[in-house]
Amino acid sequence: MKKWHVTASRALFVAGMLVLSSPLSANQETCASANQELCALRCGCGIEASVEFLYLKPYVDDLDYVWKSKEGIVNFGTDTADGKGRYNYVHLDWEPAYRGSLLMRDLWCGINMGASYTYLEASDSHSTSAEGTEALFPTISHGGFDISNINHARGKWGLTFQTGDILLSYDFCCEGGHRVTPAVGATIVVLDQDIKARYQSDLTGDEALYNWKSGYTGYGLKAGADYNYKLTECFDLYAKAYCSLVTGDSDEDVKIARTLNTSGPTDLTDLKLKSHECLFVPGYQLAVGVLFHECWCGIDVGMRLGWEFMAWHGVANPGRFTDDGIRIGTGSSRSTTTLGFQGLSAGLQARF
Repeated sequence: MKKWHVTASRALFVAGMLVLSSPLSANQETCASANQELCALRCGCGIEASVEFLYLKPYVDDLDYVWKSKEGIVNFGTDTADGKGRYNYVHLDWEPAYRGSLLMRDLWCGINMGASYTYLEASDSHSTSAEGTEALFPTISHGGFDISNINHARGKWGLTFQTGDILLSYDFCCEGGHRVTPAVGATIVVLDQDIKARYQSDLTGDEALYNWKSGYTGYGLKAGADYNYKLTECFDLYAKAYCSLVTGDSDEDVKIARTLNTSGPTDLTDLKLKSHECLFVPGYQLAVGVLFHECWCGIDVGMRLGWEFMAWHGVANPGRFTDDGIRIGTGSSRSTTTLGFQGLSAGLQARF
């Protein structure tokens, strides 16, 4: 008896689906047709190319290279040491970056496919000297191989940042000038960093050098959405929000050299440390701005101006080593840095 009820229920369900399938299919076709009309291009065939110039301010934590005390340290080296000081950092300046993009609209059943590539290269340095009663204390060189009586210190940071992605997207257009375009795809992130420091003593002639290099290449997923609001026939407001999850290998090299000019032969320390880690690096991108576009000779030509934010977490950083002997390789975590950018974006685009 129970089997009969189950069979009858299934038959009624199938019959109901058959009855509803025709108007439901017709409704889907109507909605798809309406969406196509609202998303119709003013001109051009749907192949869109764009170039952007970005002027970005990098933000990186833990870029201190020396601690400077204005009045020196009383009872230095004991548990009753007393004094005041301030960390000196490598101050990062605004840097140019470049991005190229290609988008093919309605490649298949309304699905778009796009690709982009972004490149940035940055380098900054900072130096300081101690005079009179001032004192300098290194913060980045290996703590087990320091030199004393430092008069001069210099730190330098360099970065090469590259990212590329291939995304599939679909336009959802609504009356009133709203268009939302969710997208998902693959991305690659390449981060090459180097940090250098140099410490010198005029009193003893001693010198310590520190050189850290890191190369990271990560692959993963990228997802997000673009939003456009048509203000007028020629002006749009736009916004975008994307999240990336990448994983990859990070190779790091640390070289430490120290020269001590003693009364006898020069004492030279040459230490090299290597590491290879797999890092999971999440990131995000936010942007807002305004777009002007107009049809010229059958080509939709546009200019955009906006502000953009990017950030990556868990990026490699130089570990801080504080001891020698059997703890020569013991230090702080080497994957805690947050690398971020914010700044102006200006670009040109053309739809053929």
